Amino acid sequence: MTVRRLVPVSMLACALVLGACADDSDSSTTPDDTSPASDGQITSKEPLTIHPVADQAAGECPAVDEPQLALPDPTSEDCLILDEPAMAPTQFEGVEATLDPNLGAWVVNLTLIDADSETFGELTAQTAQLDPPQNRIALVLDGSELLVAPVVADRIVGPVQISGGFSETDAKDIAEALGG
Repeated sequence: MTVRRLVPVSMLACALVLGACADDSDSSTTPDDTSPASDGQITSKEPLTIHPVADQAAGECPAVDEPQLALPDPTSEDCLILDEPAMAPTQFEGVEATLDPNLGAWVVNLTLIDADSETFGELTAQTAQLDPPQNRIALVLDGSELLVAPVVADRIVGPVQISGGFSETDAKDIAEALGG
């Protein structure tokens, strides 16, 4: 009796694992996932800017002079004062919303083109050497939506994973805005 119960449960577990793998590979190959430019790169639909964090203020955001921005921190009740953008990538090698199995949360994976990847590596290497709150960078969508502002501990090279407690819908909306 116990054996009969284990076999169907085991078969169900295998089916779920295979189904999850199949869903990942199927979704990554559908034509709706990317909007390739003529050279195979993905062009952002909405502007993404990457800013050094200059300061942090408690409570409501104060007025700041351009080119600085003051935006609410999505992870606290504080306001982040951002310096002018250090980068404004417009094309990517890849953009994908996915459920990260290690985090158990939805994320946006972003692969920068080579030139931007090098610039991002230099920016993160410099930022990692600074004291809080200047040891953070802010990813801002469309000039007003602060996606995340992580602390940078070291130089970041390669693909960038944007996480921030996103729902599936939020992650997919961000990926779509970035051309994915």
